[in-house]
Amino acid sequence: LVDCSRKQSGSGVGDLESQREAGVAESVVADVDPDGIYEMPTLVKIEYPKYPPSYIDSGLSGTVNLNLKIDRWGNVRYVRVVSSDLPKEFGNRAMKAAKHFKFTPMKRRGKAVHGSVCLPVHFKDRSDEKD
Repeated sequence: LVDCSRKQSGSGVGDLESQREAGVAESVVADVDPDGIYEMPTLVKIEYPKYPPSYIDSGLSGTVNLNLKIDRWGNVRYVRVVSSDLPKEFGNRAMKAAKHFKFTPMKRRGKAVHGSVCLPVHFKDRSDEKD
């Protein structure tokens, strides 16, 4: 099982630059077999989480850490908030967006399998940024 509460070493997942731009994780954390049996999933489709309108101009920024269960086709089948330093509405919005994410499947010895990944989703209040 993947422990989302601890920082783990392992391979990054997907195109990290596009994930950073999306406000999504710099890497997906998953248990990695030291023998290299597992190939980690790659994030290929992102739905951007929306900043809650009721918090605009609040100055709140932070991270919601999600645990995602991914099926062998790369679809997100289950999402839960593991931890967050923001109010509950941010977690709800992060979960709603993550349900629409698409990954390449996790592979074990070259065969697609279901698995779990941990994904931090970053929110930043941009109301004070000038155009």
